[in-house]
Formats: sequence, structure tokens, C-alpha cells
Amino acid sequence: MKQHPLQTAGRVCLPYTRRCSDARCVTSLSRLPDVPELNSYDPEFFAGHALLLVTDTTASGSLPPILHTADITDGHGTVRLQRPLPARNQCVTQDMATWLLWAEVPVSWAGLSWAVANPALPPERLSLY
Repeated sequence: MKQHPLQTAGRVCLPYTRRCSDARCVTSLSRLPDVPELNSYDPEFFAGHALLLVTDTTASGSLPPILHTADITDGHGTVRLQRPLPARNQCVTQDMATWLLWAEVPVSWAGLSWAVANPALPPERLSLY
């Protein structure tokens, strides 16, 4: 397994419709979701790069997840997220929120199948959802 640090290029809160957690790579404008924050990407970007898109639902809209690492093994990629804890004396909301996060990644990653690691389990019992 090879672990790659990820740097979040962007993040936006989407309307909550259902619990979801998924990851996928896109290599063209036509595969981007209709989100204004992604309008800065153009065909020139996709000539040599891909976007790793991660959708994740959290129990509190006030604590957005952060892209942490991508683990790549045998044609499969697993995204690990950091979920921040509330600061001391910080109130958190109890509103479900779905976040779209993205990172600029090598175009070669587009050929991998992707999933998001389940944070409730230790790494040795990795379960994907």
C-alpha cells in the first residue's frame, strides 16, 4: 500500500438529501457536478490532471471534514478523511450536512476504483461504505 497526502483544493456544503460517502476521479468537464465552485476548472486542467471528488455526510454542518490521505493498493484507492473535533467550549449544530471536497490529483488515478474509509473502524479492520 502506498499512502499519498492529499491537499483539499476546495470544499462546499451541498443540500442534504440522504447519507452518502463516496469518492471518484473525474477527467473532464462533462463529468463535474453542477457546482459553481468547480467552474474554474477548464479543459487545459484536465489535459494533465484529474479531480478526486469526495462526497461525505456529517452529523454536524459546523464541523466540515478535511481530505487527509489516499491509500493506493492494487488498482484501488481509499480516501481517508479527518473529522475535526469541536474546540473547547464550542457548540456544534445537530444539522446533517453533505460536503463535496476535491483535490487535484494525477490523471493516472482516474483508472482506480475509489472508496472512503469508514472512520469508526481501526485501520486493521478497514471497512468501506
